[in-house]
Amino acid sequence: MMALPFLVGVGFFCYFQIYPIVKPMIANSRFEYQVLILPTAQLVGLITLIFVVLAGVRRTSKVRGKFFVRVLHRQMLAQMIVSRNWVDRKTKKGTDGKTQEKIKFPKLYYRHKKFTTLITVPTDGKRYHEQMLKIGPVLEQMFFADLIDSRSELGYTQHELLIGLGTNRISINEVKVTKTSVQIMKDFTWDFAKMPHMLIGGGTGGGKTFFLFTLILHLSKIGTVYICDPKNADLVAIGELPAFKNHAFSGVDRIVRCLKDAETEMINRFAYMKTHSNYKWGADYTYYDMAPYFVIADEWSALMAEVNDDFKKRQEIMKPLTQIILKGRQAGVFIILATQRPDTEDIDGKLRDQFNLRLSLGKLEGNGYRMIFGKAGENKNFFNNEVRGRGYISDGGMPREAYSPLVPKSFDFKEALSKIPNMIEEDYSRLSLSEVEKGQLEKELEIEGGI
Repeated sequence: MMALPFLVGVGFFCYFQIYPIVKPMIANSRFEYQVLILPTAQLVGLITLIFVVLAGVRRTSKVRGKFFVRVLHRQMLAQMIVSRNWVDRKTKKGTDGKTQEKIKFPKLYYRHKKFTTLITVPTDGKRYHEQMLKIGPVLEQMFFADLIDSRSELGYTQHELLIGLGTNRISINEVKVTKTSVQIMKDFTWDFAKMPHMLIGGGTGGGKTFFLFTLILHLSKIGTVYICDPKNADLVAIGELPAFKNHAFSGVDRIVRCLKDAETEMINRFAYMKTHSNYKWGADYTYYDMAPYFVIADEWSALMAEVNDDFKKRQEIMKPLTQIILKGRQAGVFIILATQRPDTEDIDGKLRDQFNLRLSLGKLEGNGYRMIFGKAGENKNFFNNEVRGRGYISDGGMPREAYSPLVPKSFDFKEALSKIPNMIEEDYSRLSLSEVEKGQLEKELEIEGGI
């Protein structure tokens, strides 16, 4: 159907360009083939151009997940139904005595939305009922997609798929950030004010470091950022830049100090909110116009391995970390923790469950995915490929394929970070609380040792 307008155009070309030349030849029964060389070449060129244009449109449509991809999806669904014999067949004799077979398909619905595709299948108790209940993982593999939700209603089950996620990837310059959120993809924004703390897992070469650089670059525009790098590698070098002076730490003792300072900041912020003239019960840091405060820690496993046999030092690390993860959201204090493998030896399983956003980047084994996503990823079909910055992300639901913001080869992080004039610094340590107020705050936060 798509080629029909072009074929009509070819017909007009033949009628107005070639037919006037051929008509007198037919009348005289004398053909001069030399005269036809140029228009024939033009016709061949026109047809070739048409095929090239159609092929280009078709390819572009497939890459962007447009019309032809949707047609292909519906064809694949129909072929799957027939091959698995999920149809009702009836034979009927026609008036001419010949037997005809009538095939009745079950009612499947295919609907494409802006970012997702909805496929609704019948679960009405018929003979293919059980197969339809288990079709979600099959659809994932068929369409090279991510199943993010399944909802059942009377007689039907609807599966929501993310297809062609590469088209939802944004560049580092397209990232949008506010005091409550940072964009990761076109269709995914991390609302850290509601879903606090991020856990990142990924091996070498998966794009983890570039993603951390991206977060540092954008979060430092709207809040205070502190960086912990136990390996004294790429991230700690940021501390050489003017805006990040005294904001990057390596070594166990300095990282412990950073975490304790963050815990103190959280307590001071709670004290500020508690004594604010417009204090509102349950309001978070945004109500009081406070800037968010981030601690970004890379290579967490390396840090814990360094203090493996030092129980006291391990406690010095885990105590402030635990307090911030459990109580920091309301005060606007957040943890972003990156590691190659979030083993329970390094992060307690219960504490790991408090990370509301979890992201994997690069290749991981099945056990690695289970460590990051927990029960949410039990029924997920994970697969790996060579794309840098590709992985999976979950904000509490089933993990879905994700891509970190694309960093062009020409992009210079040092230059971009150098352009940040000053880090946002807010001081909430000068409050004078009465003994009654101190007691109330200590009780609310369950602070050991007092304020």
